[in-house]
Parts: sequence; C-alpha cells; structure tokens
Amino acid sequence: MYNLLVVDDEMYTVKGITQSIDWSGSFAAVFEAYDVETAIDILSQHPIHIMISDIDMPGKSGLELLKWVKEHSPLTKTIFLSGHANFQFAQQAVHLGSFEYLLKPVDNEHLEQVVGKALGVVRESNEQKQYGKVLEKYYKEWFVQLPLMVERFWQDVLNERMPLYPERLAAAFDLYQLPLSPTDRIIPIIINIEYWKEEMSVRDEEIMGYAVRNVAAEILLNHRNGHVIQDGNGGNVVLLYDNGQVGVSHDELQRCCQLYLDACSQYFECSMSCYVGDAVALNKLATEYRDLLKLERNNIMTVGCVVFKFEHMRRDVVTVIPLLDFGEWSLLFETGRKTELFNKLDQVVERWKHEVIPPESLEAFYHGYIHMIYNTVHSQGYSIHTIYSLKDLSSESQAIRSMVHFSLWAKRIAAIGMDYFNRESHSDNGGVIASVKQYMELNISLEFTREDIAQYVHLNPAYLSRLFKKETGLSLADYILQIRIDKAKRLLEETSLKISTVAEAVGYSHFSHFGKMFKKLTSFTPQDYRKMVKSSDDID
Repeated sequence: MYNLLVVDDEMYTVKGITQSIDWSGSFAAVFEAYDVETAIDILSQHPIHIMISDIDMPGKSGLELLKWVKEHSPLTKTIFLSGHANFQFAQQAVHLGSFEYLLKPVDNEHLEQVVGKALGVVRESNEQKQYGKVLEKYYKEWFVQLPLMVERFWQDVLNERMPLYPERLAAAFDLYQLPLSPTDRIIPIIINIEYWKEEMSVRDEEIMGYAVRNVAAEILLNHRNGHVIQDGNGGNVVLLYDNGQVGVSHDELQRCCQLYLDACSQYFECSMSCYVGDAVALNKLATEYRDLLKLERNNIMTVGCVVFKFEHMRRDVVTVIPLLDFGEWSLLFETGRKTELFNKLDQVVERWKHEVIPPESLEAFYHGYIHMIYNTVHSQGYSIHTIYSLKDLSSESQAIRSMVHFSLWAKRIAAIGMDYFNRESHSDNGGVIASVKQYMELNISLEFTREDIAQYVHLNPAYLSRLFKKETGLSLADYILQIRIDKAKRLLEETSLKISTVAEAVGYSHFSHFGKMFKKLTSFTPQDYRKMVKSSDDID
C-alpha cells in the first residue's frame, strides 16, 4: 500500500481533502502537515508516494518543499494547489517540476482523478523497477542534481572561474551529459526582465521568474540543444548549442525572441528584452557574454526589444548631453504645475530618442533631478522622509535602467511631492481621519494593509501612521484590531454564525490567528466568550 501527505497552512483545506474523500482503498496512511517543516519531518520518517501541497504558504513555499523532496524523496509525486488563477504559463512551467498543478478551489472528483493518475505512475514505476532499487535510487539522486550541476558549470564558464582545457571540457561534457564537443560554437542570449507591469510580492516574483526561464526553454530553444540558466548575478542566460551544424538564422532567432517577448508580456505581464550574441567557440563565450552585458547596460532608450550584438556593437558618435538647469523644474514642482513638469520630462525623452546617449548622461540626469527634489522639499520646510518612503529614495538602480524607467519614476516622485504640498496647504486632518475610519469599516471583512489605507486617502503610509496616532491616540494596527474584535464580539453575541465564519467576516483568513487576537483583547477564546454571553442571557 501507499502513503499520502497533504500540506497546506489552511486547516480547513487539509481536512477537506483528507476527510471528505475516502482514501482507504488507495492509501495505507494519510498524513497532514500545516507547514513545510512538519512536512519534511513526515517525509523523513515515512515513505510518501503522493504529496498534495499548497504552493504559497507562510515561511517556506511549496517550491522550496518540492526542491527538498526532489533531493531526498525523488520517487514522491507532487500535486500543487494554488490560488494564482492568472498564472497560466506558470502552471505549465511548474508542471516541469511537479506531477500536476491545480487551481483552488479544486473539485474533489477531479482531485481524485489526478491522484489516481499519479498513483498509477507510481505503481507502474514500482513494477518496472523492483529489480534495481538500489541502482535506481542513486541514479535518480544524480539525475535530480544534474540540472543544478550543469547550471553551476556554465556559471563557472561565463564568469571565467575554470580553465578551458580541451581534455577537461570533454570530461565535463561527458559527466554532465552535454551534447557538445570543445570545438562547437554557442550562441548566448541574455533575457532581461525589465519590469513587472503589476506590483508583486517577492514570492510571486520567484514563481514567475521560475516560469520565465522554463518558457524560455520551450520557445527559444524549441527542441534545439541548449540550456537556460541563471548567471549567478540575478540574470538569465540562454545558451544555444550550434553543434557544428548550420547555425540558426538571424530571422529565426528574431522570430523566436519576439514570440517569447510577446508571450511574457501577455501571460506574465512583464516587459522583457533579448540581447543576442554571435555564435562563438567556448573559449570566447565569457567575452561574448560580457559584451552582451555591456550592450544591455548601454541601452537606456528602448525596452521590450530584440537586440543583436552584431547590429549594435559599433563605435557610434556619442552625444554629450549638457547638464540641465533645474531651476525652472524646481519652480514647477513647488507650485504643483504637474502637467508642465511632466511635459518637460517628455520633451527630454523625445529629444534623446534621436541621439546616442551614454548611460552616464542618464545617471547625471537622475542625480540632478533628485537633488532638485531634495532642495525644493527642504525649502518648503519639510523633511524629505516625511514625504517619501525609503524605497522611493533608494530606487536609483531601477530608475536608471532605461529612459522609460526614469520617466515613470520621475513622474511618480514628483506627483507624491506635489500632492503632499497641496494637502498640507489645504489640510483637513479631521476629514482624513474620518475617511480612514470609513475605509476600515467598509473593508472590515477584507485583509488590508497600511499601504492600502494610505493609497485610499492619498497619503504617505508613514505620514498617515503618525497623523492617525496623533489624532486618535491609537496606532493604525491597534485601531484596526479593536474594530475587528468589537464587530466579532457583536456577531458572537447576536448571531449563531460559526466562529470560522465570524473570523472571515472581520477579515481573518487564518482561524488560529483570529483566536489569538480575540483572546489578546478580551482574555477569552471566541468559543468561551460566546458561552459566557449566552449563559448570561439565560440567567437574565
């Protein structure tokens, strides 16, 4: 018989899978885990054949658990559950590392079918490989580690951390099962994620980055020999092997790269560019890679493009841009003339489109602009940190990636400052606090953050926190907790709703967290509080 493990931080999801479906005909034991650490403990102590896991959990994610499973329990088949309904290509990409990827809420019948299919694979595998268990175990461990070792090999080559002797290369190609000889040529392609069109958490960016690389393998390699790797510096590189045959044509590379960029824009909602190098021998690969990095760094005017090295690596006449006089810009910023200031930014962008502008000019533009912002804010008697967050003030690396990035950043920074000046000149703290309280009351059943509230009243989050504390005597967090618990108490007193439903009604998706917060403020658990209230009513 076989064993099943269900991993999810939501107790009701786990119980719904383990108890609402009869697994007794398929599994000898069904285990439950509410976090990755517990799951690893169970996997370490018991043979787990099928694992159903949430992909997005507090602490370590499902992808991290899968990485551990592939190393320590390679025969386990993993079925992912996720609430990311818009990650259509991510689903296909994650399939490469898991048996299946299902969207929540999942139909029980469909889940049984998928588990049955996975179990069939496990049974077939066991039947075919009983005679070679020990050998198969070590082979699978090696195979699981092989992609990581291949990636490390190419990182060493690109960063010139290993000698490229023919004998050593031949041995490495054989060891890592690379279809190459020391005389073959390689085409490097840097795939640069320029920006995400929507705000993402770190975890979502990790998932989407994983998908971006896998889709690059599908579209850019397109069944040709090659690898997609991380370069060790946070970037992504496609290595396309020539194998001594007729090379891929320029038109074919252009078509594949454009198809890839279009797919990323449509499904991942991100802007990307491809920088394509020449086909070079292995001993020239590191130099070609550095040239592409230089080409990427120098491209400050265009985004979402396919750039071929042989078309752009030439000695163009560089236009020296004189330093701008920001005196007029400062006046426009100070007086809130947003349209005029934005027009000046657009004029600079348009003018630079027709010149070969070195990155140093954009860096100088950035420093001149941010200096203007600082001077104007201080001249108005405000602290820069009252108006801007630390993230706003430490965005240089993102702002100077291209002229498009700079224009978006510069307009956002200006708008924040001008809106602040306008609010201060027409301040109505009472109205702001009333709007904040109204937002909280209307959205009490939802999970919202300080940033969400600040955006609603068009204030800097840090400034809003200080203003709210000054006007009410309570921090935002304490006030939110107070109104949530007050409403929960009323629902417990006046209704017969389930406690889990009460928790959801006041914005808590995690039942255990609701219980802790309720007890923190009332000294009672929700269950005990309801009993106490009902008993008091009976006595009356």
